[in-house]
Amino acid sequence: MWSAVDDKPKRTPEPARLRYLRHRPRAALCIDRYADDWGQLAWVQLLGVVDLLEPAKAPAGMAALAARYEPYRQRRPPGPLLRFRPERSLWWRADEEPGGDAPLP
Repeated sequence: MWSAVDDKPKRTPEPARLRYLRHRPRAALCIDRYADDWGQLAWVQLLGVVDLLEPAKAPAGMAALAARYEPYRQRRPPGPLLRFRPERSLWWRADEEPGGDAPLP
């Protein structure tokens, strides 16, 4: 999974999230499914490593972002790019017990 630091105005030259990731390059991504019927609730969480890469060193990542986001086709972000590499997944569904925990290949 890819993300980019674009050229929108920022308070500091290097956002705090980049300083944090340079020190501790781990992250979690949580996606949930909400429903008023609590029997339909579910979530998945991916845990993994984040690599900070200059755009020139990650052409596939830049191409994926540009394919997805029109503004990135018009003006490529200066970067860096953030590549999230999931290593482990956790999940839970209200209609299925118990939840799960699995390493990813």
